[in-house]
Amino acid sequence: MKIGFLDFIRGLMALWVFSGHALSKVGVIIPIISQPAIAVDVFMLISGYLMCYQFHQLETVEPWSKSSSWLRFFTRRFFRIAPLYYLALLVALVFDSQYETYRNFVFATFPPDWLGFIGLDPSHRGLGLSPVNILVHGTFLYGLLPSYAANNILPDWSLSLEMQYYALLPLLMIAVRQFGYLMVCFPLVVISAYSTDFIGLYITSTPRMFGLFPQPSLIVFKISCFLVGMLLAEVYIYRQSFPSRSFFYLAFAMAISLYTQHWIFTTAALLVVVFVCVDGDEEVRRGKFFQYFQNFFASRFVRFMAATSYGVYLFHNLLMWPIAVWLIGIGAASWLPWQRVIILLLLTAVPVYGLAWVLSIWIEKPGIVFGKKLANLIGKVD
Repeated sequence: MKIGFLDFIRGLMALWVFSGHALSKVGVIIPIISQPAIAVDVFMLISGYLMCYQFHQLETVEPWSKSSSWLRFFTRRFFRIAPLYYLALLVALVFDSQYETYRNFVFATFPPDWLGFIGLDPSHRGLGLSPVNILVHGTFLYGLLPSYAANNILPDWSLSLEMQYYALLPLLMIAVRQFGYLMVCFPLVVISAYSTDFIGLYITSTPRMFGLFPQPSLIVFKISCFLVGMLLAEVYIYRQSFPSRSFFYLAFAMAISLYTQHWIFTTAALLVVVFVCVDGDEEVRRGKFFQYFQNFFASRFVRFMAATSYGVYLFHNLLMWPIAVWLIGIGAASWLPWQRVIILLLLTAVPVYGLAWVLSIWIEKPGIVFGKKLANLIGKVD
């Protein structure tokens, strides 16, 4: 399976998050772009797709009926995420009080719509390098705790969510093999859809029976995003050997997406089907129109955007907040909105993407390689 289109989507979603957060820091709202949370949902779709696909690829050599297979899977995923995150986390926690000052200064100049609800925010901010703060973030458990789920400058709530998905995935796949997707996914989607009746989500809502989360860092809030990705992977896998099953998975995925997600998420899901699933059709691949897109998805530009996507997601706020403060200090509040946006983007894009590229080479890729080697060692020991 070629993943050029998935690389393109990853890079585009990281750019969306980067741009959306830039807009919020200079008091500008642009429809769609100012909703970067949708981009994070699409990241989850891609994760669900790739994890399910890899399960099918490796199930003969790593059957999940064996505990060692679970451990190897967790090891690879941990070293895919943790090394770069720990570096960003270190910077965020060491300079936590300074970033809080930046945040408050920007909000005082360009107050967001939700600022009036800040008193409902359960986040314990300003903890910095406190032992408990380090412990819950280092173990990725912070997403389970409203007070820690979004208590620093990083958009790291989604990483704890991702780790929860990895912990659940082996059980999900075993259950799917035993009972089928419909029996497993339908109740999960229903539970997710009604979860906010019992758990408050976002500080603009009211606390519920089980508290209030400032971000959807619990897997119950976002399990549908991952499930849609998993179903699309099954569409690809069975597209030739079992077309009727493939069509059922596609219809089920679209039903979940239309019921639970934004239309842009559903559009992204359909594009995954078009550009990834038809890749196996030799006649379509020979067409000039499809070849044009394939060449673009394989281009250096797309590979660069994909390689930097994780670093951009993690590090952009660390650079963007102080730059936004500096711009306000030189009078940006009196500029036209488009001037504030363009200048902030220009000043942050080069250092953010440059840093992300360097870190992908020196930290991210070595971490992935080390994780694979360690996982192979676990297999040999077993």
